[in-house]
Amino acid sequence: MSNPLSNKEFFNSSHFFELNGPGYKPSDIRTYKMQPLANTPAADVEVHLSVPNEGGRGRTLVRTNLGNFSGDQSIQTEEKASRSVLHFPTPTIIDTPKGIVKTDSIKLVTLYPSWIVTRYSQNDKRLGVTTHHPVPLFLDKKTKQFLYFFDESFLDEIDPKELTQNVDRKHWSVYKGKDGRKHLALTTYNFTDILNIGDSRDEENPVNLAFKGVRANYKRLMIDAQSLEKVIVAQYQFDSRQPRPIEGAMPDGDNRILGLHFFKAARHENTYYRITEDGSLDTRVSVSVTRSSDDKDSMIGRNQGAIGRNWAQNSENVVTVVLPFTDQDWDHLVHLSQALSQLQNDLWSLFKGCESNEAIDRSLGESAKALPSSRLLNVLSEGIDGDQG
Repeated sequence: MSNPLSNKEFFNSSHFFELNGPGYKPSDIRTYKMQPLANTPAADVEVHLSVPNEGGRGRTLVRTNLGNFSGDQSIQTEEKASRSVLHFPTPTIIDTPKGIVKTDSIKLVTLYPSWIVTRYSQNDKRLGVTTHHPVPLFLDKKTKQFLYFFDESFLDEIDPKELTQNVDRKHWSVYKGKDGRKHLALTTYNFTDILNIGDSRDEENPVNLAFKGVRANYKRLMIDAQSLEKVIVAQYQFDSRQPRPIEGAMPDGDNRILGLHFFKAARHENTYYRITEDGSLDTRVSVSVTRSSDDKDSMIGRNQGAIGRNWAQNSENVVTVVLPFTDQDWDHLVHLSQALSQLQNDLWSLFKGCESNEAIDRSLGESAKALPSSRLLNVLSEGIDGDQG
């Protein structure tokens, strides 16, 4: 603080009401105007709940980003804070023909609204976009579908069309509030589908797949490639300790040199997101890297799983190398890739030129003389002619 106050003067409820202005409620994160006092939303709410009415009159030591104070921190404040971060629509505000009714409230994986991510990721880049929080579940009395809503402010700054790209239309819906606010819900006729949201092992659950689709789109919108460290990621997949090409189709704009797959990426902690040719971030294509325990000084890491587009689907025996990005190094690698690709094509053309209808095909020399000139074929032709001479 530019004009420091004593802990007693700063950490008391009267001062907090003054700092945050009209409408401030210690349990309501939406009313905070002051800077975060902790690195996560739940911890910040817990600090606000622990501030005593009179400075220095608390029973426990509370640690914050702005210093420590004597407050009223307890298991009860921690539990209340963990339930108070997100705020969901209620049956009375949803404008739908027959209305909705609450059926349950269960702690499930869900997504932070963008303003929370922005507010708290400034202090902790590891915050991410997901959290576990009690989520109220509803039944639409007209459609007879169960509803899982995201935070009430989830669509305040984001177009739902951006969030639902490639998400099964049968399993999401946008409801309007009586105040005109939009609310995104995942929908299903099977209540059990909602209970398994976030289960990575449940690959056939349509609601789980819908959640993953929304999450992937949300991450792509929230992560800015320009603000992340730019790198070059290269991969080999090994079989019996011998390198072989990574199977499957590569994303557009990626490159391969004799089995080595490489691409531009932006690093976010241990996850590397592919950068597309137009410079944007594609969070559907990513790889997580953990440094090799055998050689801590090595730039070689082990792939811990990849997402999307059929490359590196088998995470076992994949070695990943992460290089600092420079335009010069990238241009060199692309040039080598193109040259070696041409070399492979020429070599294959040489073998194809040997084909005949006989039991034994033509010689390399005959094939080389019949094919268009290239650097490889010229070298081989000269070598063959020299051998014959």
